[in-house]
Amino acid sequence: MKIAFLVRHYKKSGGISRYVAELAEGYADNNEVHVFTSSQQDVGHPGVIFHRVPMLSFKLLKKLKKHPWNTLFEVLSFTLSSFFMIKYRDFDIVHIQGDFLGKFDVYTAHSCHKAWLDM
Repeated sequence: MKIAFLVRHYKKSGGISRYVAELAEGYADNNEVHVFTSSQQDVGHPGVIFHRVPMLSFKLLKKLKKHPWNTLFEVLSFTLSSFFMIKYRDFDIVHIQGDFLGKFDVYTAHSCHKAWLDM
């Protein structure tokens, strides 16, 4: 099976990123697994194929404590870029993590709370 995971940041710590890392590495033993991400750390399984997705992020907005605006730019740019990167590839399953738009196979909403916007 050919599986694609979309996640803004891939690493083996944290919540969402760790969840995707464990799924990707677990499925990579018997499947062709692709991860579309803007950054990656702790890459450990040779069977996982990574694709770098361009994403807009503004240090100035973070410095000015305008994190919600920066997050909006990150989410929208990552969503648009990843959508076009996977659109014409032949995946059996495309699994995305909550904050994306488009027609995909599996959506996982990890959290939905106001505190995330206040970061």
